[in-house]
Amino acid sequence: MNPQVTAKLLKQWLSESQELALLDVREIGQHSTGHPFFAVPVPYSRFEYRVEKLVPNKTTKLVILDGDDGVAERAASSAEALGYTNVFTVEGGTLAWMRA
Repeated sequence: MNPQVTAKLLKQWLSESQELALLDVREIGQHSTGHPFFAVPVPYSRFEYRVEKLVPNKTTKLVILDGDDGVAERAASSAEALGYTNVFTVEGGTLAWMRA
C-alpha cells in the first residue's frame, strides 16, 4: 500500500517550490465534474502509456488522485512497477479535496 497524503498536506505541497506531479486517474467525464486546479487528467485506462511521458523524472513527487474508489492505489502500484520512487495517493480522493 502506498503512502497517503491528506488534502491539506497536498495543498501545502502545491504551494512549495519542489517538483510535484498531480495526476487524476478518474476517467475524463469524472475529471470534468471537478478537480484540483493543477491536476492533470490521466485516466487509469491510459495511465501506464502516459505517465512516463508526462513525468519522465522517476524521483518526482508523484501524487495520484481518484474518486476514493481504489483506482489511485492501483495506479500507484503501476507507477512503482515502472520505477517511480516517490508515489503518494490522496486520502479520500476528490471528495476530500473538495471538502478541504
